[in-house]
Amino acid sequence: QPAYESIKYIGVKRSRAGVMKRGDEAVMAVEVVYDPKKVSYKRLLGAYWRAIDPTNDLQFEKAPEASAVIWTADESEAEAAKKSKELLEKSGLFKSKPLVTKSMPMAGWMFEPSADSEQRWAALNNAAWEKGLEKSGRAAFFDKTYKPITTTACNDGVCGYVYFPCSDENGCNAVLRGSF
Repeated sequence: QPAYESIKYIGVKRSRAGVMKRGDEAVMAVEVVYDPKKVSYKRLLGAYWRAIDPTNDLQFEKAPEASAVIWTADESEAEAAKKSKELLEKSGLFKSKPLVTKSMPMAGWMFEPSADSEQRWAALNNAAWEKGLEKSGRAAFFDKTYKPITTTACNDGVCGYVYFPCSDENGCNAVLRGSF
């Protein structure tokens, strides 16, 4: 949920934690209600990609119900999810690790929101959220993946430059901004 809370001001009306259910199957999910006139589905995808480790199928909890899944409502959303994943793979941001995040159609699944006491959990329990990020390895992943690399040594007369692993040049920023 924190990923969508951070872009609420540009058209996200509500985000709710819960699970997608189909028969006995259940997968953790976040329902995002947004105004498509203000924020695009592609921008929501960018927020999602930036908030997860797409090389790890199991996010916080090491269980199948914690799988990283992009739920799609129609063919255009499915195509956008597929394209964004392809662009991130081509960017080289994740080195040689494959992106294992799946996209799945919502058809046949039902969203069931978590109890009110579990909504906005990360914002209300920031210390526990941060501890979970550390314990799961996600904090280290985010730092290693997105942290700018500063070099102060001189190279051919140019000294002190900063390299951003996620850039316009490799296409990563376009995915995260939803402008692909």
